[in-house]
Amino acid sequence: MSETSFLGELKKRTDVYIDDNVFPDGLLLGDRIKAATIIIATGASVLVGTIVGELISNTPVGTVPVIGEILQAFGSTLVSGLLSCTLLIFLDRSKLMNAIINGLNMFPSETNNYKGIADVMERLAAKLSNIDISLFREETENSVMLLQR
Repeated sequence: MSETSFLGELKKRTDVYIDDNVFPDGLLLGDRIKAATIIIATGASVLVGTIVGELISNTPVGTVPVIGEILQAFGSTLVSGLLSCTLLIFLDRSKLMNAIINGLNMFPSETNNYKGIADVMERLAAKLSNIDISLFREETENSVMLLQR
């Protein structure tokens, strides 16, 4: 079962609303790269925070029984949080990053290209058959549902 049919079944069987833009299949190239960069930046900030926590534990203050543990946790959390927030704000508000993302969004991705082609072919088939496009799409969806059973 493919991911899209799984999500479709999940939508049908539950009342949970799943936004298609959350999943990378609906995103353009620049938005996909931005989403991947956000994940990598968050992971890197956690990694740097952990390293800072380890460095604090090796200092004389970090060896004090109660205070050292608190300082280690506070330092690693502070560094991880500040670094991840800074990187996320940079990715969202930077004119340079937005220009790069918008430039990459101009390139058609395969998924969006195929969706466009499929939409044009459906409209052409409906026009050639003198069928209303909404009725045509409803009939094809019903046929697909019958075949999946």
